[in-house]
Parts: sequence; structure tokens; C-alpha cells
Amino acid sequence: RLPPRYTKNRRTTRAHRLHVRLVSAQQVPTSKDVGGEVDDGPLSFFDAVGDDVSCEVELHGMPCDRQGPFRTDTASKTGFKEVWDDVFQFNVAEPELAVLRFAVFRGSKVVAQTALPVSMLRQGLRWAQLYHPDGSLPDEYLLSRLFLWVSTRSLRTRIRRPGVPLRRRRPAKDRRQGKKGEAGWEGREGT
Repeated sequence: RLPPRYTKNRRTTRAHRLHVRLVSAQQVPTSKDVGGEVDDGPLSFFDAVGDDVSCEVELHGMPCDRQGPFRTDTASKTGFKEVWDDVFQFNVAEPELAVLRFAVFRGSKVVAQTALPVSMLRQGLRWAQLYHPDGSLPDEYLLSRLFLWVSTRSLRTRIRRPGVPLRRRRPAKDRRQGKKGEAGWEGREGT
């Protein structure tokens, strides 16, 4: 049996602001690796330079947390290292249930993707492994990664969970409002 502190129904939760700086992507696969109509010749540097590369970021989770998709600008065509350096901000009410999804596009086709749970993200510079669009990790994707900078901070506001009433706190005895001049009067006009 679990102790009461683990089974306690929390009525409110702290909201978080998530800052994600999408710095770059390394070794993004070509459309040939995903199954596009490219001739069966050997992969060359010029095959990777041909298409515009962009990334789409979106947040999934509770209905109040769903945000996006937001798309980066087209990266510089360097072939194997695309640089965006774009910043995205998300307000997350339920970080335990939120998932951050990244999808990398070549032209209009998704060539790689990854999904990261928000509650498991640590602050700082991070590498995120990219996967095939069907979720597998073939050999061509072993070196495909996103380079991210993640920062989170707790917001002072408390988010009310839908369907759960809030308990009101009783005021402390020494902070009760009284008439002007009495002990406990806080000096606010109009009260």
C-alpha cells in the first residue's frame, strides 16, 4: 500500500515556462533514406544539399497544454549540419503529461522525428536522437541528432485542474481585516 503523500489528490499544480532553443541538427537523412524516389546510386554530399531543411516543434498533452506546431525558417544548405538557432516558449500546466515533438522536414516530407517527455528534460545543452518517421532506428539514423538548449522555470501562478474545486485557505488570525485603526488592519482603502 502506498503512503498517503503519494495517493493524495493534488488540487492545483505549478505551471512551468519551457524555453527551447533549437540550435542545429546533424546528419539529417536524405529523402533516399526515408524511401523517396531517388535513383539507387551511392549517396553523395550533393544529394543532401538539394532540399530545404526545416524543423517543426509542437507540444502535446492536456488540452490546455497543446501548442503548435511552430516551424523554423529554412536552414542554411550545408548538407550534413543544418543550423536554425530559433527559440520557442511554451507554458506547460501539466509537465508530467506533456510531450515535446520535433519533426525534421526536407522540402514538404518528414524525414526524421523525435518526442521528448517534458518532465524528463534537464536544463542545459542536450542532444536528442532523431528517429525514422515510423519510429524505428535504422543504421542511417544512428548519428542523426538535434542539438537543443533547454530552460524551465516555475511560474508563480497556480493552474486549476478542470473539474477539481479549490480549497480556500483560512486567513491567519493576525492578518484578518478589521476597522481602520484596529489591530490587523492592513491599510487598504476601500476594504
